[in-house]
Amino acid sequence: TEVLRRGRSGRPCARRRDPSGGTQGEQSSPNRSREFGEMVEKPRRIKVSYVENNLIVGEQVVYKAKVHWFIFIPSVVWFVIGIFLFNVHIKETVLPLLGGVVLIFISIFSLISAFITRFSTELAVTSKRVIAKVGFIRRNTIELNHSKVESINVDQSIFGRMFDFGTLVINGTGGGKTLIPSIDSPLEFRKNAMQAIDARQP
Repeated sequence: TEVLRRGRSGRPCARRRDPSGGTQGEQSSPNRSREFGEMVEKPRRIKVSYVENNLIVGEQVVYKAKVHWFIFIPSVVWFVIGIFLFNVHIKETVLPLLGGVVLIFISIFSLISAFITRFSTELAVTSKRVIAKVGFIRRNTIELNHSKVESINVDQSIFGRMFDFGTLVINGTGGGKTLIPSIDSPLEFRKNAMQAIDARQP
């Protein structure tokens, strides 16, 4: 349907054809606004995880592990001892004071190192691989296909058994070993890893 509109002068204005067969005004239709909105791409979520950034096509994360909070305990112990020595006053000697200051600085550096270790270590089992990344500036990574994993061992101390953490030892088929210490729930990680590996076997 063609619509012929006249201006104030009485002269015909430009004709506009409505694709739907009706009269189309000067304002944009809701359909056109909706189409324009669909053309605008939504911002993509930035993936900061090493594991997520290195997934291949068709690969999914099955289980993730993290470093246990027990790695902060040594820093806290050194700090408490340092504060104690700092407040000890012995006549004619400043050794306790100096020792307390040294231990406080050691505890601070140890705490910073523990934070970096906890938040830079990634360990995951995917549907195709076992992926581990350790380190922030100096990075050490391991990526083993399920067929290349020979076994996964767990080493736990007395405190490790009490608080459920331990060292994972990933053994590859070529004889290589990768040790990842202070992992939270290591037995659960090994269980999920072995289940994923068995599921991939023909």
